[in-house]
This record gives sequence, structure tokens and C-alpha cells, in this order.
Amino acid sequence: MNDNFPLKGLETLSRPERLKVLTEQAGAADPGRRIFGSKKTDYKYAPVLEISAVHDFEVRTRITLPEEYVRFLTEVGNGGAGVDYGMYSLEDAERNNYIEDARSEGLTLFDREDPAKFYVETAKEIERLDSKFGKDAQELIDRLNRDIIRGMFVIGTAGCTYDYFIMLSGRKKGMVGQIDWNLMGDHRDVPRVYDLGLFDFLEDHFRRIILGRYISRGSFDSVEYRSDTGFKSRTPFVLPEEPKKQVQPAPPPPQPGPAPSITPPPPPPRHGPQRRAKGVGGDGYIISYYFLKNVRFTVTKRRIVRFI
Repeated sequence: MNDNFPLKGLETLSRPERLKVLTEQAGAADPGRRIFGSKKTDYKYAPVLEISAVHDFEVRTRITLPEEYVRFLTEVGNGGAGVDYGMYSLEDAERNNYIEDARSEGLTLFDREDPAKFYVETAKEIERLDSKFGKDAQELIDRLNRDIIRGMFVIGTAGCTYDYFIMLSGRKKGMVGQIDWNLMGDHRDVPRVYDLGLFDFLEDHFRRIILGRYISRGSFDSVEYRSDTGFKSRTPFVLPEEPKKQVQPAPPPPQPGPAPSITPPPPPPRHGPQRRAKGVGGDGYIISYYFLKNVRFTVTKRRIVRFI
């Protein structure tokens, strides 16, 4: 982790304020704007909406927006920074949504017993009707499309045919997900919901940028989600726990050792007969007899000599 971008200690902030701090830190961690979509949003938000503008939208469209999405629009910004190409303004979201399908009543895709199976069968039937009957089957095709996208309200885009949505109804209400509008009828293309609310979804994205969890794609980088199961779900990135400091036990008190031995001073020199240490050639020196009585050899300046 880069110490210039601390992630801890933000829990005391409100969700909108925390998101703005993380967005700013992510921008500082990506000065070259290499993360996919960041050059478009520049890690900035549009001015917020007045709550009255949100209420006007809800009355006009007969849609009740999730609480977190309303807080985002009125306390963070009316569009701007986000995942990939970022968040739509409410005006752009209205233009990019199938309003009637989003607000229609009935089971959402994620309320089905087997969402993947239902999606594949329905998408294949849409493709069959379109190729065989074309516009003559449009009413039935629209009804089948509605069964897939009911409750999905588009809030941003990943580019091409991929969009991000927030659920308006059903057991996944308020959760964010992604859809490929090609509706190819393949298990790999099943719309998926991440089980993350809007603030968790956005905060997680910016935390990964701050922590360097992204992959180089040549001319740009994309945020790394490979640790998530099958690329299908995103769970909030968990900061690694700091290792606990090992408390070293206090060293034991020193044990008293044996009493130091007291070496008696040497006795005074005795004046007695002296012996000469001789060697070959007679090069030696005189040592008192007291120090020589228990020694058989000593060293002169040049060689070992024997006492005689």
C-alpha cells in the first residue's frame, strides 16, 4: 500500500464524503490517467442535483430511485467518475433506459429460480422469433425482452454494448450489476448482479486503483477483478490486516553467579641463590630460583632453552 494514500480511518466519514475522498486519492494514484475510462471522467464529478429535480424525475417517470442512488446524485455529483466510463447524469440515464421495462411489475431476472437458464432460453427464443418473423413478432419480442431487463435502471457504461445498472425492484433492489445488450443467449453473457450497493461498488473500484490492483492492457490499464469467482461477481476488496507486533517477553533477572575468587597477591620476592638459564651458545638471562622451581622450560628472545 502506498502510504501517501491511507485507506484506514475513513469509517467516520459519511458515505458520500468517503467516496469523494477515495475518488481524489485514486486520481492521485493514477496521474497518467491509464485506468480505462479515466481520461473521460478525470476522477471528477458533475455538480450535484437538487432533491427537487430528483423528485420531478420520479413523478414524471413513475420510478422510485434507490436511496443510495439519490444520495449519490444529490451529495456526490450528477454523474462523473465511476467504473470504466463512469456514471451517467440523471438526464443521460433517462435517455439510455427502457423506462417502461424498468418500472414494469413482475418477477425480475434475479427473482427466477434459475436466472441463467431463464436468460439463455428467453434470449434464444428472441433470436429465433426475430430471424423467422422479424417485425411481425415485435410485440412478443418486446415482452420477452422485458422479462429479462425488468427492474434494471442503467446508471453508467463500460462501452460498446455493456452497461451498468442498479436494481429498482425485486430481492436485489439497490444492488449494482452489468448487462450486455446483445442478449446472445449464452451462459457467458448472463446479466449479473454484484450484490454490492452503489457506494460499495464505487468505493471498491477506487480502492483497487489506490492499491495498484490493475492489469496492463498495453495503452491502458484495467482494474483487476480476477480474484472474484468466475469474473461474475465483485466483492469488496478487503485490506490486508497489519501483522500484529510480537511482544518480546522481558528477559529474566540475572541469576547470581558464584562468588568471584580472590587471587592472593604474589608473595614478595625471595632473595636466594639464582640459576642461569643456558642454551646453546649460552644466550640466556638470570631468573630468581623461586619462579623457576616448578618450570622446566621458558623462552628467550630467540629460542627455547632448558634450565640447568
